Amino acid sequence: MAKEEARKRIEAEISCILGENMRKARRLRQLNQRQLADKIYSDHGCKLDEKYIGHIEQGRRMPSLYTLKLISLSLGVSLSDLLNEN
Repeated sequence: MAKEEARKRIEAEISCILGENMRKARRLRQLNQRQLADKIYSDHGCKLDEKYIGHIEQGRRMPSLYTLKLISLSLGVSLSDLLNEN
């Protein structure tokens, strides 16, 4: 039970860090969530809903590594930039 709680705590922490860094990178590029979703589609042919992007930024969803890489490429940042604890 303690291992499961620790895993959930770590996942929640990573989700928050990812969401904050993703939001900062998106806003720095003056994109709203819809524009980022459109950019990911035009750059990589992968459809992401703007609500899904919002859920990632809120720490409520954790994307796959593939999706995370597409997001990072579309934002022009590295995966490590998105996961950096600052």
